[in-house]
Amino acid sequence: MFWTIVLIMVLSGCVNINDNGENKPTEITYKYTYDLTLQNYSKFITFRYHHLDPEGTEKQIEVFFETKYNNGVMIDIEATVLLQTQVTILGTTVYSDAYPIAFTELQQSREVLTYSGLKSFVLIAVTEISGKVMTNDETVASDEKSNLRAKQALDDMLLKFNQPYNTLSTESYLHVTEGGQTTTNFVKNAYRMDPYYFETLYSDLSGTVWMENSDGDIDVYYLNQYQNKQYMEKVYTISKEDIDESVDDGLLELSDAWSYRIENGDFVVSGPMNELLGILLTDEESLFQLENFVHNQTAEITFADLDTRLLVSIEMWIGLRKINIETYYSFHTFNAIDLSTTIERPVFDPVLATQPTDFSQIKTGYLLPNSEPYYKIEVTGGTYVFDLSYPLEIEVMNTSYEVIDPEIWMTPFVSDQKYILEAGTYYIRISHGREHIIHYDMMMYHLEDIYETISSPSNSVELIDGLHLEIEGKYDEVYVYYDAPSDGEVVISLPESANQAIFYVYNESLVFIPVAYNRNGEIRVPVIAGMNQIKIVVDGQVNTVIQVSFVS
Repeated sequence: MFWTIVLIMVLSGCVNINDNGENKPTEITYKYTYDLTLQNYSKFITFRYHHLDPEGTEKQIEVFFETKYNNGVMIDIEATVLLQTQVTILGTTVYSDAYPIAFTELQQSREVLTYSGLKSFVLIAVTEISGKVMTNDETVASDEKSNLRAKQALDDMLLKFNQPYNTLSTESYLHVTEGGQTTTNFVKNAYRMDPYYFETLYSDLSGTVWMENSDGDIDVYYLNQYQNKQYMEKVYTISKEDIDESVDDGLLELSDAWSYRIENGDFVVSGPMNELLGILLTDEESLFQLENFVHNQTAEITFADLDTRLLVSIEMWIGLRKINIETYYSFHTFNAIDLSTTIERPVFDPVLATQPTDFSQIKTGYLLPNSEPYYKIEVTGGTYVFDLSYPLEIEVMNTSYEVIDPEIWMTPFVSDQKYILEAGTYYIRISHGREHIIHYDMMMYHLEDIYETISSPSNSVELIDGLHLEIEGKYDEVYVYYDAPSDGEVVISLPESANQAIFYVYNESLVFIPVAYNRNGEIRVPVIAGMNQIKIVVDGQVNTVIQVSFVS
C-alpha cells in the first residue's frame, strides 16, 4: 500500500509564516500519514496556478500546493513543475522548463515562476513529487476503505475477463466533438494464439496482419485499400520465437495508486491521464499524440460489464474539443477480417515470396510507380504464357535469380512471350515505366494442359491451297512457311464460317500485318521472293479449310 496509518505522530512548532506568507501549523498530533507519489498526490494535495501581471519584460505565473484538509500539513515536499511555452515565428518552437520546488510543514505553499514575454503559455504540470501529507480528517481513512472495497470489487469483476485465452478481439472508438460536429475513428484488433494471428485495422481500412505460415514463422503484411478493394502486402518474415506468445492474466492491470468508486453499477477509476490512456489505447501512435496534449493531467475511466464484452471508456476535453474513447474487449472471440476477399499484392523482395501464387485463375493487383514486385510460381514443366490486361514488362527467374529468356517465336508482344520451363520453382518480376498506379489482371496458361498440339517455328507446315487450319484457342498458333517465286501477296480466302475470326499475321521480318477482311473474306499477306514464315493466331477457336493463291 502507498499509505500507512500512524496512530501517534507529534509535530512540535510555533505558528509561523514563511517567506511567501503561508501559515505553518501549531503543535498538533496527527493520526494519519500518507506517502506521496506522482500517481497519488492529487488525492491529498491540490495543485493550481494563475497568471500574474507581467513584471517588465517577463511574464509571471503563480503556482500553489495546498492540502485538501483544513487540519492537514505537507511534510518534506520535493516537486518538479514543468512549464511549457512556445514561440511562433516562421513556425512554432516549443520550450519545456523544469522548476524545482521544495518546502516542509506547510498547509499551503506558493511560488512565482517567470518566463520571457516573447513566449506564449502552453501548459503547466507536476512531473515529480515526493513527501508526506498528515491529517486527522476521518473522512480520508473512510474514503480509503471505500476505495479499497471498490478496487477489490473491480478486481473480482475483471476475473471474469482476465482468464487465459486463445483468442481476443478489441475495438477502440475515438469520438471527437467540436462545434456541434462529431467525427469517429476506430482501431480494431484480432488476436489468436494458435495458430498465431494478430491483426490491427484502422478506420481507413489500412493496418497490419501478423500471421503464422506453413513453416511456423510469422509473415507480416500491410493492409490497404485501392479502388474499393482490400489489398495485403507482405513486408517481412520473422521467427515465431521472437514473439511473446504468453498471455498475462492481468491484461487489464490496476494500480493501487489509483482511486476507485462504484457508480450505477459501473466502476470509475481516477488517476494520471497518461497511465489511464494506456489502458484504453493499444495504438502507440494515437497514445503518443494524446499524451502530448494532456501531459500528466488526472482523468477518470469507466469499466462496464456488458456480459460477453468489457467496455472501458474515458471522456476528456482538449481545448474546445470533447474527446470520448471507448474500448470494447471480447475475450475468447476472434473477429478477424475475411482474408479470402483480400487481394494479396506481390512482394518487393523474392526472399519474401515464400508461398507460390496460383495463376490458373485471374489474379488482380496494382503496381506502384518505380516498383518491381515478385511472384513465386511452381510449374510441372512445359510451355507457359502470361496473359496480362496491361502491357507490363515480365522477367522469369530461377531459384538462383538468373533470368530465363522467353521463346519469342516471331512476335515482339510481351503477352505472346512463351516460356519453356522445366518442372520446379520460379520467380516472376513485373514492372512498368509509368508515373502512375497501374491496375492489372494476370493469368498464366500452361498450353500443354489445354491444347492437344503446341506449334512452333520448328514444326511449321507449308502454306498451300486447301490447307486445313485448326486453332484451338487463345495462344494456340499455326506456323506456316511459303516459298514465293517473287515479291507479291498471298491471298488467303476464308469461308463464311470463319469470317468473324480475327487473325494476326507476321512475315519473316516480324513486321505486324494488320488483317482487314474484304467483302469476299480475303486476307492479303505481303511476301518477298524466297522463303517466308508466317504466324497465324486468333483470339478464339477456328477449324476450317482455307484457299490460298499468289499474286505477283
